[in-house]
Order: sequence, then structure tokens, then C-alpha cells
Amino acid sequence: MRQEPLLPLIEEAIDRYRRGSEEPVRHPIDDQAFIVAFDEALATLTVTHNGRVVYRSRHAKSVDHQHPVP
Repeated sequence: MRQEPLLPLIEEAIDRYRRGSEEPVRHPIDDQAFIVAFDEALATLTVTHNGRVVYRSRHAKSVDHQHPVP
């Protein structure tokens, strides 16, 4: 079975998170959600899928869902 590229799905999950959307991005094959979390103390944005870290960005900017940055 060929692995589908995850990068577009990861980027979409991060974009939805930054916009404050609560609708998860799901993988088209296994229907598992991409979970995005931001750690204020470490300034790290992490995306997990099926319990594995698939993306981590250090020194990320805080995300304010009340006043999103355009």
C-alpha cells in the first residue's frame, strides 16, 4: 500500500487550528484525526496522528483564537 503524503494534511490541520476551527482534519484512508497542540512554555506546535508525532515546530508563535493574525 502506497503512503499518502501527509504534508498537505498537516498544513491544513495547522491552518484550521490557527483559525480557531474545531473541525478536525482526517486522513482519507484511516479516518484518524490530526491533533494540533501548542505548548506555551516551550513555544512548540505539535501535530500528532495515530498517536505519533508527525510534525513539530519549535519557537512557534502563540495562537490567539480571539484575535487571529491575518
